[in-house]
Amino acid sequence: KHVSHYPISMIHYSPIFVPSWKTASSEIKGLAGLREAVKLTTVPVFALGGIATQRVTECLSAGASGVAVLSGILGSRNIAKSIGSYLQLLARSAVT
Repeated sequence: KHVSHYPISMIHYSPIFVPSWKTASSEIKGLAGLREAVKLTTVPVFALGGIATQRVTECLSAGASGVAVLSGILGSRNIAKSIGSYLQLLARSAVT
């Protein structure tokens, strides 16, 4: 909660959704948890955990500064295409 006292440049807040490699967990923060985390700090908060391309925009709308993605890229059959998809979504959000 009091991360501003530490010399950090960003926070990875996780898991927002159930990651593809995990079973359902009571630890899921959800978008409401993400919104609350963003309100508690001035440090950029990056959403992590189950961030499929379809969920990037809603994470950014909840106040995340960006997303951190693992299985959405590494589990892809076409890694370059997946990276491109995430980058396009982030670029579109930066413009609006």
